[in-house]
Amino acid sequence: MMQNLRSKILLVSVALVFLAIGIIGLVLTHDILKGKAWHLGPFDWSFLLISILLMGIGIFNFLTTKKSEITFKFTFQHYLSLGLVFISLIALIVIWKINKKYVIQYNHWSIGISIQNQVLDSTITNAVYRQILKAEDITDVTAIFVADPMLFEKEGTYYLFFEVLNAYSQQGDIGLATSTNGLDWQYDRIVLDEAFHLSYPYVFRWKNNIYMVPETAEDQSVRLYKAIDFPYKWQLEKKLLDHVEVVDPTLFEYDQHWWMFGGTLSNDELNLYYADQPNGTWNSHPQNPIIKGNKKYTRPAGNVIQTKEHLVRLAQDDAEYYGQQTWAFQINQLTLTDYKEQLLFEKPILKGNTHWNQIGMHTFSTLKMSNGLWLVAVDGF
Repeated sequence: MMQNLRSKILLVSVALVFLAIGIIGLVLTHDILKGKAWHLGPFDWSFLLISILLMGIGIFNFLTTKKSEITFKFTFQHYLSLGLVFISLIALIVIWKINKKYVIQYNHWSIGISIQNQVLDSTITNAVYRQILKAEDITDVTAIFVADPMLFEKEGTYYLFFEVLNAYSQQGDIGLATSTNGLDWQYDRIVLDEAFHLSYPYVFRWKNNIYMVPETAEDQSVRLYKAIDFPYKWQLEKKLLDHVEVVDPTLFEYDQHWWMFGGTLSNDELNLYYADQPNGTWNSHPQNPIIKGNKKYTRPAGNVIQTKEHLVRLAQDDAEYYGQQTWAFQINQLTLTDYKEQLLFEKPILKGNTHWNQIGMHTFSTLKMSNGLWLVAVDGF
């Protein structure tokens, strides 16, 4: 009976070693097999470390059991090994599930474009967007995804600024693509890289200068950058807000004041700030938070759209999961003391509808072209 148990332990030990080798091989080659640039993320390292532990347990038990050919006994070593194997397998399953959720939420974000007659007509909810940029198109860094597109035009050239999640630093950099017709885009390069995460690069003109306000919540600030050599060189002009984590800050000028919407890391609270000029002193609106405890209609999702009839705020829907869809709100009252808004459409202004963006979409950037049409940049996964 003991010899039979000894044989089973030897067999299980060998199986553990081969299981570990298989997992290690899969971790090291899965990017290459998918045609992606090779890199090891935090989940990959977790799989590797647990697999090495399993391999060590298998080899150790095989060697010690192999020596006990005559007087084999089931010892504390075997009970400990069983416990470690059980814990390791549970850990592998948990990490795999977390990694799967991470991939769904973050790894597949890409950018699409469309040209529309109107952006505040109900037909916009059925618009189709053509995918123009994905992680594989980024040539100067290894990218995990691209997202948060923001449009800008200068002297007939269209510029698209967006977040590039850098696979090595695991933080966002600001990338740039350009186009002469709004439909065909060419990736250029990373134009802004800091020691902290950057995303949501809102670019605007003011007094013949061009500025950028990206999200810098990881730095606990809202930072204003000025273009020194547009579009490639940006210099920090000022911290508009400091010691505060503002998510997706969205600036716009209205009624002789500058305004800023800002979300929070919890995605369920929206604050409003105002100033006399973008590089001036920013004040918290007395109604703050203007939305609280609502993940469906809160986090900013693109530039405020201003026409003769409309002043529209965009909000990403994070109620069920991050970046599910985007809603539009008509701002009915915006003063230094009051804020009121209402839902513009009964349906989301942006919702996945094709193979590249069927799960979620969370940024809606618009630019009115010289021919009267609207250029719209979106992201999705």
